[in-house]
Amino acid sequence: MKDYVPNSLTEIIIAYGANGKGLDAELSEVAGIIVTEAISLHEFDDREIREYMLQGASLVREVLDTHGIRA
Repeated sequence: MKDYVPNSLTEIIIAYGANGKGLDAELSEVAGIIVTEAISLHEFDDREIREYMLQGASLVREVLDTHGIRA
């Protein structure tokens, strides 16, 4: 992912997944919220922000799927 926001919760979760680390209960909960809220991201008028946020949510979904966590 390019132009990412370092230290955002989305990026932290993606990094955990990229490094094969499991998510603790708190990060799992946040990841679920990110994925759930992705539905409303289509409302962003700014295309670049919308695509960035959707890409981040998609990667978070992959991390959850890899670890068998339901959102």
